[in-house]
Amino acid sequence: MLAVCISIVCNAKNDVSDIYGQYSGKMNITTTGTSKNVIYALEKGTNDGTVKLTLKGYDIGRNPFGDIVLDNVPVNQTAEGYEFGKVEGRNVEALLTKNGQKLSANLTLSLEGTANGVKGDELSVALKIYLLGDIHTKFTGKKVSTGISAIQGDTWKADVYYDITGRRVAKPTKRGIYIVNGKKVLIP
Repeated sequence: MLAVCISIVCNAKNDVSDIYGQYSGKMNITTTGTSKNVIYALEKGTNDGTVKLTLKGYDIGRNPFGDIVLDNVPVNQTAEGYEFGKVEGRNVEALLTKNGQKLSANLTLSLEGTANGVKGDELSVALKIYLLGDIHTKFTGKKVSTGISAIQGDTWKADVYYDITGRRVAKPTKRGIYIVNGKKVLIP
C-alpha cells in the first residue's frame, strides 16, 4: 500500500501540463544585437517530467530553418513556477530551405544560465545555437490564449411522440411503447 502511495505522489509531481501551450514574444540575438518576434511551443516531452521545446519557424539571416525542436527538456516545479533543467550540447537535426531546396543541418543546442522556465504565464529561454559559430539568444514571452472564442448553440426542439400505430400523441400519459423522435421507447 505504501508503494502505491509513493508512486502516486511521484507521478503527481511530474505533471507539467500546466505550462503546455504557445508563447509569443521577443527573442534578442545577442551575437548580432538584433531582436525578432518568435513563437515557442511547449508540449509533452517523450519522457515523464520533461517538455518538448519548439522554436517555431526560425531563420538565421535569410535562411529559414523551420521548427527547431529540443525534446526531453527536464522540468522541475519550484515555488515561483517551473524551471528547466540543464541541457548542454544536444545535437538536433533541422531542415534548412535554401534556393527552394531542403537541406539538412545539424545544430547543437544548449540552454544557458539558470533562468530558463515558466513563471506565471511568462516563458524565459536563453538558447545557444551552434552552426558554424555560436548564436546566443534570449527569449521572453507571454502565453498565447487558446480558449473558446465563441459558443455555437443548437436550437432546442421539442420531443415528438407517436403511439405504436403511428398516431401522433401530445405526451404519453399511459404506460406502453411509444416512438419518440424516431426511436422506440418504453414509457413506464
